[in-house]
Amino acid sequence: MAWAAVVGFTLVGIGPALVGRAVFAATDLLNGLAPWSTYGYGDGTVGNPWPGDTIDSVTPRLLLLKDTLLSGRILWWNPYVAGGSPLGSLPDSSLFSPMTWPWLLLPDTYAPGGVKLVEVAVASAGMALLLRRLGLSPAARAVGALAFVSSGFMIAWTGWPQTRVAALVPLLLWAVDRVVCERRRRDVLLIAVILASMLLGGFPAIVVYAAYTSIAYGAVRLWRARATARQWLGSLAIGASGAVLGVGLAAWQLVPFAFNAATAISFERRSQTPDMHLDWSALATAFAPGMLGAIDAEFWGGSRNPVERFSFIGATTLVLVVAAFLRRRPDGHAAHPLLFAGVGAAAGTALVYAGVLLGPVQALPGFDTSFVGRLRVILGLLFAIAAAYGFDRLTRSTGAGRPPAAGEAARWTVRWRRPTRTVVARCVVGLTVVVALAVAVHRGLGAAPSEHAQHARDELVLGILLVAVSLVAVVLASTRSRRRSAAVAVLVLPVLMAGQAASVASAWWPRAPVESFYPATATHDYLAENLGQYRFTSTGFTMLPGSNSAYRLRSTTGHAFHTEEWRALLEAADPGAMLTYTFSTMSVPALGSPALDRTATRFAVVEPDGPIPGEQVATGVLRTYRATPAGARAVTAPVPSPVRGARVDLPVGVAPEDGSATARLRLSLLDPSGGVLSATVARVAATGEPTSVWIALPTPAADGPMHLGLESLAGDELVVPVDGEGRWVVTAVLPDDDMVVVHTGDATVYERPTVLPRFRWASRAQVVTDPGRRVDLLAGGRLAPDTVLLGDRADVRPTDPGARASVRVVRDDGDAVELRVTSTGAGYAVVADSWRTGWVAVVDGREVEPVRADHAMWAVPLPAGAHRVELVYAPPGLRAGVVTSTLSAAALLAAVAVLAHRSARSRRPEHVSRADTAGPRPARSSPQASGDAA
Repeated sequence: MAWAAVVGFTLVGIGPALVGRAVFAATDLLNGLAPWSTYGYGDGTVGNPWPGDTIDSVTPRLLLLKDTLLSGRILWWNPYVAGGSPLGSLPDSSLFSPMTWPWLLLPDTYAPGGVKLVEVAVASAGMALLLRRLGLSPAARAVGALAFVSSGFMIAWTGWPQTRVAALVPLLLWAVDRVVCERRRRDVLLIAVILASMLLGGFPAIVVYAAYTSIAYGAVRLWRARATARQWLGSLAIGASGAVLGVGLAAWQLVPFAFNAATAISFERRSQTPDMHLDWSALATAFAPGMLGAIDAEFWGGSRNPVERFSFIGATTLVLVVAAFLRRRPDGHAAHPLLFAGVGAAAGTALVYAGVLLGPVQALPGFDTSFVGRLRVILGLLFAIAAAYGFDRLTRSTGAGRPPAAGEAARWTVRWRRPTRTVVARCVVGLTVVVALAVAVHRGLGAAPSEHAQHARDELVLGILLVAVSLVAVVLASTRSRRRSAAVAVLVLPVLMAGQAASVASAWWPRAPVESFYPATATHDYLAENLGQYRFTSTGFTMLPGSNSAYRLRSTTGHAFHTEEWRALLEAADPGAMLTYTFSTMSVPALGSPALDRTATRFAVVEPDGPIPGEQVATGVLRTYRATPAGARAVTAPVPSPVRGARVDLPVGVAPEDGSATARLRLSLLDPSGGVLSATVARVAATGEPTSVWIALPTPAADGPMHLGLESLAGDELVVPVDGEGRWVVTAVLPDDDMVVVHTGDATVYERPTVLPRFRWASRAQVVTDPGRRVDLLAGGRLAPDTVLLGDRADVRPTDPGARASVRVVRDDGDAVELRVTSTGAGYAVVADSWRTGWVAVVDGREVEPVRADHAMWAVPLPAGAHRVELVYAPPGLRAGVVTSTLSAAALLAAVAVLAHRSARSRRPEHVSRADTAGPRPARSSPQASGDAA
């Protein structure tokens, strides 16, 4: 029944994605963003709005890397976001972790569900193996597995690499337990493979947390076993050897990661302070997951987003945790792994939610750059272990697990009449849990806005009800006189766990329509046809910056680690460009900035109903309002050209007769004879209230007076303002800059004619050593197009001012570019990509050192003549990492071969000893074989 609960929880959460009825990715979020919102994929709704990172960063990188890997090469450089950033050489995408391999084996729309299925299977297997070593029953192993895979961290972070790393933590503890208890040299291989898989998973903070936990766990196990100094040293040698080998196996990703972190990541921006922890109110979600709001509505309490705060453990799980400490073991001894879990969970809770000793902890390596709230992954694991112990003791009491030994049931009853230290300690544990949850509930209720107070109370009542039912089940399971009722009560517990966990997972986990998985819109098609070597940018969340990697469209902004120099250029164009440390976008006023010219930003994409930049001019004087009959067109007085669009005012709104939620209006630009020069069909939300909508128009190649016309395509009557002659009065927008509207409808695309090519020739060089002044010059537009800005006088080379040149792109494959440059004099071939260490320039077969140029970019000095210029990205540290990983893999394979050979020899009849035929070993579930004996 317990394992059926695990399977049921998994099928409820992932099942539709496994059979192709949905995709286990939050691409339904695209329905709320331009240009996808125009099409309404699926039913057009949006579920969980919080996993945005997974669809604008994680999944697009996976798609890009997967496609190139299946074509026979690893793409080391992603040219599509934030001027370019490393890709295949870093573990960020996690594609090379075994946990992510379903991406290589399954179609794109099935792969996310397959990855989550692997996560659940691996985490469950790891918990089962670990709890088996601790002597727990198969049912208790299933309960522990369910408690861990449904914990708040594993639920909320689904879709990120974080859970792919976290799923391996139980396996690491299992391997450590083998090392400290048995000290067999072959376990070096287990540690190495598990640790390497975690390191390749792409989130090192979880690996650090798991390492600290494993070290503490191993130390406790050795201490309780009264290990000798030799045994301590033997365990340490095996564990350290496995760790070194694991790091070596992953070195081909870790060494480039270390180089990139040292040169491109500002750890000062990611530094943590002792006051950066979760509020107690977040702990209320441990048993009442909706107390701080509904996932598809509003959240409240604390400054962190729900993904960082969600602390679900489960009402039944918490009851089992308390039961584990209030019950006596059948053999009369304390379970020291259980005490380790209890003490660790208490210390972790104080650290995460109260910040107790957080300052000293943040001084430890790995804690200083990652938010401590992510330590919830370890809390979930420790609570799961404790819950498994609690369930195991109940099953032993009822006989649902191993048949109890003679006299065992009598020792289960806690002798409350004897105030021993054990009883007092158990009471303190139970009281501590109750007090902590009471404080969390008080904070949670106090944080709820008045309009949501009833929702918070309802969620609290539901959580308390589940706790009460679980307590009743535990009490019944402890009854010795009615064994049948006790057995039924035990069976109810995993059902309660799975029911609440499945309800939570159903709310958090995505089930997006298959057709919403990165569909190409008309805007994407336009950019794909016209972008060429240039870039585009977008405003707000239009085009969802970062998702363009899935479409292979080069963008100036995006979701990636930006270099400090590229960030400075973006903020020179728009001071609010960096919405987060890694996410950049633009605003409408910034689209004309000269800084974007230097970054080869040719197009700007704006939401279709967003304000139109330019001069606003009324086409007449409002006198009255008039209804335009269905099928007729309202026309304005003549307006000067060119016209960029209009703000359409609808005094009584628009309400389609068919009751649809949107109406379709067509704004047309007409010549004097009434001919249509350009037109845009806009979707307007149906309403009976006054409303205004911005509609942009493609700029035609025509001059002279023009007219604007408006009509409803649904055949509805429109009420519009008119002048004294009955002509439509509207606010027209005339251009006040050089941008040209080239595409409208699902989004508005502006072309920026002042842009400079991504690969261009500079016959002049100017040196400015001050970084701030360089940025000011680039953003001020005071540099001539043929001038490159250098920051170091050592980079200056002889040039021929006025020399002319042609730059032709022969190949542009992301991390390999080939140019043909022909010039009449010396100068620089400027590359408007974000500069990272690792780019190598080869001119006519000879390597040339590139120079830093235009603050964030780079250039290659060239003499006069015709040249073949090859630009190749060679990730720094990759060669050393590959050599290290190759040697480590060879050592691993050699060790496997030796072990296989020894195993084969031991199976031969002449090698079978009397001890080998003496009989079976004791079962691990027996008290004598319990892992507590170490």
